Amino acid sequence: MKKMVFLQVAILILSIACSCTQTSELKEGSPISVKVSEDRLNRIDKMLQQSIDSGWIVGAVGFIARDGKIVYDKSFGINDIETKSVMRRDDIFRIAS
Repeated sequence: MKKMVFLQVAILILSIACSCTQTSELKEGSPISVKVSEDRLNRIDKMLQQSIDSGWIVGAVGFIARDGKIVYDKSFGINDIETKSVMRRDDIFRIAS
């Protein structure tokens, strides 16, 4: 399970790196406009929430852009265990494997 979650997070990061265009500013876009399946985006929601519910992580931020358009930008869980503050989409944190 942990390997699958790690693989899915790695795929998210690769999607971001490969999908960004040369423009300096990304615009909001619908998944349909850039041929991204809304059902698959909903799977990301479920996967991240299941990871939080199982205790594997306490919070996560998901971001996907394709063809210069942001199609997925959501936060889940908390960003600080002690204060229980909610994870925000613009929170910055370290990623380690």
